[in-house]
Formats: sequence, C-alpha cells, structure tokens
Amino acid sequence: MKSLLKAVGWIIGAGAAFVLLSLLGGSMIWVAGGSKRLDVNGQARPVREAPASGAWAYYGGDAGGSRYSSAAEITRENVRKLTVAWRYSTGDVASKPEAVKRSAGEATPILVEDSLVFCTPFNEIVAIDPGTGAQN
Repeated sequence: MKSLLKAVGWIIGAGAAFVLLSLLGGSMIWVAGGSKRLDVNGQARPVREAPASGAWAYYGGDAGGSRYSSAAEITRENVRKLTVAWRYSTGDVASKPEAVKRSAGEATPILVEDSLVFCTPFNEIVAIDPGTGAQN
C-alpha cells in the first residue's frame, strides 16, 4: 500500500510541476538566466508587401477563418446566373483505380503567387491557374 501511495504522490508531484511550468511558460528562461543569450531586440521585416485591400491574407479570409467576403459583384439577384468556369481532375480515378477505392479526397486550395495549390489524397502537390484551370 505504501508503494502505491508513493507512486500516486510522484504522479501528483509531476502533474503539479507540469502545470506550474506550463503557467510560467517562457518566463522560466528569464528566471534561469537564459535571457542573457537571447537577442530580443531584433525586428521582423515582411518578406513581401501585404496583399491589396480585399485580398484574403489568411486561410478562410481572416484570422478567424470566417470565409466572409465583402465583394459586391455577386448578389442575391444574380447568384442564380453563375456557371461553372472550369473543372479539374487529378486523374487519380483512371491512374490508381484500386487505391482510389481505399482513399478519400478533400482539398482546400490556397493561392500561392499566381496558382491555386492543393494536395491530392496521394500526397501529390498540384498547382492550377485560377483563371483557366490549367495545371501549372
């Protein structure tokens, strides 16, 4: 029984230490004197300019992923007139018929430079021209 109580005590102690370190986080670096080796006076510079107003700078449009667009071109009155501009097929159904039976595909392309980029269920990266649907 004593060994069981001792083991429980160690578990509780380890859990408390984990919680304490989690709460203190990076501040432990300062307490331990590790901050003397850290360069915290640096300045981050953007790799490139911010996107133009109205561009989606985040997945889902904003930092919260709301997928809201303030674009005014599509309205309740004209949304019924939209048609499919292009379709794209990875060719996986024809080239991997047996593997396709055991897989599932769902992709959310991201805009990188001038291409829509996504990954197939077989870990193949595809880049597509957003205007034509042609593979880059």
